[in-house]
Order: sequence, then C-alpha cells, then structure tokens
Amino acid sequence: MLDTSRPWALEFNPHNSRLSPFNVDYIFISRYDNLLSQGPVLRGVVMMVGHTMRKKMTDLDDLKTAAECLRILAHPHRLRIVQMLLQDEYTVGELAEACGIASHMASEHLRLMQRCGFLDSAKDGRYRYYRVVEPHLANIMECVEKRFDRC
Repeated sequence: MLDTSRPWALEFNPHNSRLSPFNVDYIFISRYDNLLSQGPVLRGVVMMVGHTMRKKMTDLDDLKTAAECLRILAHPHRLRIVQMLLQDEYTVGELAEACGIASHMASEHLRLMQRCGFLDSAKDGRYRYYRVVEPHLANIMECVEKRFDRC
C-alpha cells in the first residue's frame, strides 16, 4: 500500500518493478494508477504523492554565513564601493574620495568585504587596486538599484 500522507517524490524503477523514494529538484506529476497501468514502459517517470513538491531548502549553516555576508554589505559606503568596483578597479584613495570618507575608513570597509570573499586586490607599484571577485554581487546590486534608484 502506498503511503499518500508523506510528501516524497517517487521514481518507478523498471529493473526491480517497485517505487523508490529519492530527492528531486524538478518533478513530473503523474497519477499512481496511471503509472501502474503503463508498466515498465515509463522509465524514469517521477510522481508526487500527497503534497506539492517544495524547493529544497538551503542548509541553516549556509544561511548563517549568507546573513553575515549580507550584514557586511548593509552599509551605504560599502554599497557605493561595490557599485564602483563592479565597473572598474580602484585604489583605496579613489574609493575614499568617491564616498566622502577618510582613507583609513575605506580600508576598513574593503578589509571586511575581502574577508567575506567579495573582493580581492593586486599591488601595482605603490598602489593596491581592488576588484570584485564574487560574481553574484552584480545580481545583488542590480536588485538594490532597481528597488531603490530614484532615477
């Protein structure tokens, strides 16, 4: 007897003619009686029993890390720095001037964002140039700009 109270995805395995639970990201919803009537012809048919399939949840430890990194970004000067660095590489002095803050404050902001893995730097003579290395920052900034840009 099939337990329809459990929200699991099931796969028909034609080799041993039984239904087995497994994890899926995308599913094809079919009826159990349709599956049985088709027999072993339905290789890899997936069905949902009882409940709708929910998207796999991110591990709580990973969400904790994400929250910490988002907290680091949640500062107007850091967001301005990211906006600039998404367009080109800049020195601490250039970033500080654009933000209207002292160089040592810009250095601290950069250090925090480097620690989160958002930025990297390379020395060129006397100057250290910063750049974005986290590709998802562009998407985050696009969301921020779309939501809060008044232009």
